[in-house]
Amino acid sequence: MSENRSLLRMTTSGLAWQSTGSAPMALDDEAARDALRAELGRRDHQVIFAVPGGDLRLTELKVAPEERRHLDASLPFMLEESLAEDVETLHFAWTQPDKTRCAVAIVALRWMASWAEGLGEFAATVPWVPEPLLLPWEPGEWTLVFENATVLVRSAEYVGTRIEVALLPALLEALADEGALERIVI
Repeated sequence: MSENRSLLRMTTSGLAWQSTGSAPMALDDEAARDALRAELGRRDHQVIFAVPGGDLRLTELKVAPEERRHLDASLPFMLEESLAEDVETLHFAWTQPDKTRCAVAIVALRWMASWAEGLGEFAATVPWVPEPLLLPWEPGEWTLVFENATVLVRSAEYVGTRIEVALLPALLEALADEGALERIVI
């Protein structure tokens, strides 16, 4: 994590704020929230909400240039068959890094409402970034961060997840079938 960036993360005990080199600080009292407000006021510091990687799906799609103008309306239905939930209960955020690819983040609306409630006044003032995309990545590389019984994985420019450690061998095997791997960074 950069020295001029800190993260807001949901933990089992609630919202926590973490700067580089420091332990997470619970934001359950006014003094902690005042300290965060001060950081938000600094121009040389960015605070980001790390959207929990296990509660969203990150994927990439190949798209034709003529599909670009219809993606807002068609994207949920392009992905519908690969999703377990009804598209009406999901939020789709996307970007098009080039003319042939679309990077998509999919999350349940109920999770977004829960996070917004937990973030309170900070929900609208900090950018929300999928947790896996905060990990470093280079082509041919996967980045893994082990935390307790889970592992955060970034396997491509716009793809990653958080899974239980016990599921990691199956995920790595599936990812190995998808593309060339040169190294794993742990």
